[in-house]
Amino acid sequence: MAYTYNINPTHGLVIIRNASSEWTGEDILESADDIVGDDRFAPDYDWVYDLRFVHNTAISVVEMEQIVERFRLYREDGLVDPDSRSVIVGSQDDLHHTGLLYQKRSGRPDELFVTVETMEEARRWLGIDEPASEIGLID
Repeated sequence: MAYTYNINPTHGLVIIRNASSEWTGEDILESADDIVGDDRFAPDYDWVYDLRFVHNTAISVVEMEQIVERFRLYREDGLVDPDSRSVIVGSQDDLHHTGLLYQKRSGRPDELFVTVETMEEARRWLGIDEPASEIGLID
């Protein structure tokens, strides 16, 4: 498993942290399946991808299409709310480009998807008042 995740029911968040310096399509697909299958997860939770320590993104075109389709089906099946928000946190250019590609391929509007550089930016974008360190968004 190349990732860990925490569920924060108080703030309606799932926080996914990559456990290596590479982020792959397999990581995304596997973590998403684990999360939606977790009894603690609720469909309206927002997704925070903590990828601050990722130095390489390895997601093929085929994997990107699988990710887009998987989340479309999750939304269609009620496993993920269509209005849940996603935040990618990281400063690498390829993370930003991968996030943009996903956003365009999936049709997710700007108010539901963003890439930022810090966990504090993620917290502010999500409209959470508590400091990032107090809600599991440790910077």
